[in-house]
Amino acid sequence: MFLLLWLFLLPSLRADYFSPSHSCSEPWDKSDRYDVDNFKQCIEDFVDEMNDQASEHIEAANDAINDWNSFASY
Repeated sequence: MFLLLWLFLLPSLRADYFSPSHSCSEPWDKSDRYDVDNFKQCIEDFVDEMNDQASEHIEAANDAINDWNSFASY
């Protein structure tokens, strides 16, 4: 019980310790369509991955809310 209370009161323990960033390399030559397209695809892949992870977190939060609501309604 004490551990749960401690974790609840210390939000820094529950937070992520870093923000992800992409590892895509900008092309030196912006006129090189192949390199530009690769850079664009890399960025799009990163954004898709971050959106997927965000959706999973939102779903987990909603599940927790539903659990609480189910518990509290009795």
